[in-house]
Amino acid sequence: TIMLGMNDGDYHPFDQATMDRYTSGYERMIQLLKQAAPGVRVTLIQPSPFDEVTRPPVKHGGYNASLVKMSEFLATLAAREQFLLADFNTPMVKMLEQANAEDFEIAQKIFPDRVHPESSGHLVMAAQLMKAWGVDGEVSRTVILASKGIEISDLPNYKVKLEDLKTGDTVSWTSTEDSLPMPVDMNDPPTDLALRSSRFNEVFNNEGLYVPGLKAGHWALRIDGQQVKVFTAEELAHGVNLATLQTPMWKQARSVQDLVEKRSEIHNVRWRSIEVPLADYKLGQAAPAMASLDTLDQELAARIQTEVQPKTHHFELVSVPAEAVNVPEGFTPIFNGKDLAGWHVSETNHHGNS
Repeated sequence: TIMLGMNDGDYHPFDQATMDRYTSGYERMIQLLKQAAPGVRVTLIQPSPFDEVTRPPVKHGGYNASLVKMSEFLATLAAREQFLLADFNTPMVKMLEQANAEDFEIAQKIFPDRVHPESSGHLVMAAQLMKAWGVDGEVSRTVILASKGIEISDLPNYKVKLEDLKTGDTVSWTSTEDSLPMPVDMNDPPTDLALRSSRFNEVFNNEGLYVPGLKAGHWALRIDGQQVKVFTAEELAHGVNLATLQTPMWKQARSVQDLVEKRSEIHNVRWRSIEVPLADYKLGQAAPAMASLDTLDQELAARIQTEVQPKTHHFELVSVPAEAVNVPEGFTPIFNGKDLAGWHVSETNHHGNS
């Protein structure tokens, strides 16, 4: 993957001489790359935007237009060389426009310095790379018909294996999905705004659950005995995206993501602290140190492959009173909302008398 452009226009309005240096340099780089690595798979990335949406253009005139000109050149180059092309500019600008219209103060936090996006912006750019690579953004699709007598094999489920379906006042089943969701933190305001403004979760992180046919009212979704959230029957019929909720699958994915980040840190230590800055010193322990870090990298890679394997989970949809909506996410109520059935004096410390 190659993304060049942000610094190449000198942060000034479009200038043809500057553009000529950019195109000739890029052409030369591609020529050298093809000579050094024949058959290499290349994705050209049209440069991410200089934010002139949440803030006014710089005093000497707009700069993102220069990056758009570079993007046009890259589209032509990719077509000629039969390279893949990912657009990090136009979709990002559209996302910023949508976010800015909704909440301009939070929108400014997506590109705090106009150039470098925070994690919220990186997710939107990652989506464009996934699009260029043809990634299927549907994590899974689970369809449960609440009426009785429906065979699981007759349901249009996707990337998931369902078993032990039971219907009635409580609808339950076990589920093993083929993959994990992207564990985005929708409680982070810039992330929430950027992803909603780009439809990231709908298109690239959709872990859909659809349950038509439930009786009207409120239903608590519980996974492995822990309550995730309370939905209306209408919401469940329309479909909810589990990837936006902190389910057991989300938590597993977050654990995997943590390992991936730690592996990335090991790589950066090797490269930025040893391989490059110490290259000219001919130190005897540099190579063994890098070899040790390589071994650690491989161990982390193996651990990631183990931890990423999807697990089987038990799902329940339980009919609950409307008041259950007020139960905070992540808490599972132990009161049925009607009577004290199941409650008793402690058999351990005998507190209470009724």
